[in-house]
Amino acid sequence: MFQIHTSEDNLQQDLSFLWELDCTPEQSHLCPEDEEVTQHFLDTYKIDMDGRYIVKLRRISNPPVLWSSQNLAMTRFLQNERSLSRKGKSAEFNKALSEYTQLQHAEDVTEQQMTSPYYYLLVHSVYKQSSATTKVWPVFDASAP
Repeated sequence: MFQIHTSEDNLQQDLSFLWELDCTPEQSHLCPEDEEVTQHFLDTYKIDMDGRYIVKLRRISNPPVLWSSQNLAMTRFLQNERSLSRKGKSAEFNKALSEYTQLQHAEDVTEQQMTSPYYYLLVHSVYKQSSATTKVWPVFDASAP
């Protein structure tokens, strides 16, 4: 709720002030990069029959150099494997990872490729006994430091 106490002398000025508050700004306060991203979204998005938004990935011409995630990814993967092995859930997790590969959401990395500069997504498992369908599934962590 908004209240203004005014006299007749200031009424026009106060009404003008209220109109200014109510109007949306005409100029954008986005930085050039944010404007570019917004325009890319508007140019490429679709809504599928289920109501989901589909947006094409935007390519950056000079992307920042990523740090090497290979050692941390391998460490987390091996920790996860040991944990699943102790619980007897390795086969379920490997099946879920194989499904990611079959659907082309992920790919196996050869020894030769491991010397190339790639960013490796860290992965761990989530185990939920009460799940009716999938009890173990992978979770990828792209924000890990």
